[in-house]
Amino acid sequence: MIVTADDPSMWSSQNEQDNRWVGLHAYIPVLEPYDPQSAKDYTKLAIEFSEKYGHPVMMRTVTRVSHVRGPVTICTPEVPKYSREYVKDPRRHALIPANARALKEELLKRWSSIELGVEELPHTYVDGGKSLIITSGVAFTYALEAVKNYGVRASILNVATPVPLPRKVIMDAVAKADRVIVIEEGDPVLENQLKALLYDEGVRVPVLGKAENIFNKVGELTINSVMEGLSKALNIVNPFSSLNTVKIDYAPPPRLPVFCPGCPPHAASFYELKVVTAKAGASLI
Repeated sequence: MIVTADDPSMWSSQNEQDNRWVGLHAYIPVLEPYDPQSAKDYTKLAIEFSEKYGHPVMMRTVTRVSHVRGPVTICTPEVPKYSREYVKDPRRHALIPANARALKEELLKRWSSIELGVEELPHTYVDGGKSLIITSGVAFTYALEAVKNYGVRASILNVATPVPLPRKVIMDAVAKADRVIVIEEGDPVLENQLKALLYDEGVRVPVLGKAENIFNKVGELTINSVMEGLSKALNIVNPFSSLNTVKIDYAPPPRLPVFCPGCPPHAASFYELKVVTAKAGASLI
C-alpha cells in the first residue's frame, strides 16, 4: 500500500502534482478518502485489496483530508485474509526483457480483474435529482454541503476509486441523469476517464467540469468555488456572491519559506550542502 499526500495550492510544496496520474500510468488502483472515517476504512480496504490481487494499491489524500481530525468508528482486530510469503522468483523480480514481456501480459490480465473488483468497493450514491454530480475524495464533502445547505437539486455519486473507475456503478447512475457535473481536487483525472467511458458506451449526456471552466484548475477547492461552479452548471444563484467581504487595511508580515517541522532528511541534506560549499568558499544560493 502506497500513501501519497498531494498539496493543492502548494502550501508547502513546489508544485500541485496530482499523483492519481501515477495510478493511470503504472496500472495501480487509487483509493481516495474524503474524511477521517473514510481514510481509516479505505486503509483497511487497500490492504485487503492488495493482498487479494497481489498488486500494489495507492491511497491519495489532499491537504484538507490530511490535516483534519475527527472521531472514527474502529473495527475489531482481524487475521489477514490472504497470507503471502516472499518466494524468491527471478522470473518475477529480475526484469530482463524476456521476463518483462511475460509480466506485462500478466499485468493486463490482473488489471482486468481489478477493474471488476473495484465495482464492489463502497462507492456512495445520494439520490437528489436528474442532475448528477460525480466526485472523488474531498470534493464529496463540498458536494454534500452544497446539496444539503444551499438548495442544490442534484444526485451525487462519490467513487472510492478514481483509478480505475467503477464502470457499471457510473453507468447505472448516468442512466438516470440529464447532465453530469464532475467535481474533483487537482487535475481532471476522473473527468477525462469519464468522458472517454461515456464516448465508448455511446452515451451523449453533457459532462461539465474543469475542461469547460466550470471549476478552478489551480488551487484547492472550497465550498465557495464549488458553489460558483454549480451555479454555472445548474443556473442557480451562488449564495456566497451576495455576501459582503471584510477588507483589512494591513498585510501580514512577510515570512520566508522554511522546511516543515519534522522533515529531517531535507534539512540535514541542506545543512551538509551548506557546510561543503562554505569550505569551498562558495555560497549555496
